Amino acid sequence: MQQKCKQAVHDIDSGTDSPSYASGVCIGFVSGVLESHTLWMVVDAAQKRTHPTSFCIPDEVTETQILRVFLKYLDEHPEKLHYPAVVMLIESVRHAFPCKN
Repeated sequence: MQQKCKQAVHDIDSGTDSPSYASGVCIGFVSGVLESHTLWMVVDAAQKRTHPTSFCIPDEVTETQILRVFLKYLDEHPEKLHYPAVVMLIESVRHAFPCKN
C-alpha cells in the first residue's frame, strides 16, 4: 500500500489528468477506512462509549493531507511495515489527529 499511496501523492502533485491504477487503489483504501471510522463514531456515540482507535480529523484536513500523514508515518516506522495497512493507516491518523476528550 505504501508504494500505491506514494504514486497517488505523485499523481496529485503532478496534476495528472489520468491518475494511475495504483493511485485509485490507495485513494479507495483510505476513503474506505475513513468511512468505516465514521460508522464506528456514530455507533460509539449512540452507545455512549469511545473506541480505542478513535481519531478526530478536523474538517479542513484534506484527503491528500491524510495520504501524506500516512506516508510520513510509514517512513518513520519501517519496523512496522509488516503490519496490515489498515492498522498502519489508523495508527498514523490517530497519532496526527487525536480526539480531545
